[in-house]
Amino acid sequence: MLSTNEGFSTPFGSNGFCNSTAGQAFLNTIGGSGGPSGCATGAPATPGVVGGTCKGYPRPSWQTGVVGLPSNEVRNIPDGTSFSSPILAAIQALVNQVNGSPQGNPNVVYYQLAASEYGASGNAACNSTLGNAVASTCTFYDVTQGDMDVNCIGTHDCFLPSGTEGVLSTSDKSYLPAYGTTTGWDFATGIGTVNANNLVTNWKNAAPK
Repeated sequence: MLSTNEGFSTPFGSNGFCNSTAGQAFLNTIGGSGGPSGCATGAPATPGVVGGTCKGYPRPSWQTGVVGLPSNEVRNIPDGTSFSSPILAAIQALVNQVNGSPQGNPNVVYYQLAASEYGASGNAACNSTLGNAVASTCTFYDVTQGDMDVNCIGTHDCFLPSGTEGVLSTSDKSYLPAYGTTTGWDFATGIGTVNANNLVTNWKNAAPK
């Protein structure tokens, strides 16, 4: 976590990273969109807060089978950001090259491979905390440490005990990280990081026939 690396015990509070001089350069969120999709249709009762008649995008049929996925009926993200998309596009180009043709929507295969690797309880051998000792067969490395902190102000999903900048939280009364990591899928890292070589190698086993 960035705040820890910068020597702060918490991201929130008047003595926390977000309210420090060092933290000021990181207060503009320039990318990211994690969370259950909301307000794709309808309108919220309170501006900026999911509710009222608004609903998220329906959950795709392929977003299933991976431990950690929320039990809701909407599409959950992240599954692509301005940073990761160009990288995955390059990896997908290798997949297309090896298979001799464009492979269509890759999410179907990504989630099938992740489901076979993580299943209902995760795969300790593919935990990224193992570093170089992670299993050589892993297509995805499960990120299970840390969280993503986003600064906030206001009274909705913002823990602001003191100072001018709070931190995004699922509770206004205590710090409950909205983007924490966990076994399998999570809002911080999706299905984890990818081993490009193994993805290319294992693609044919999971691709629709």
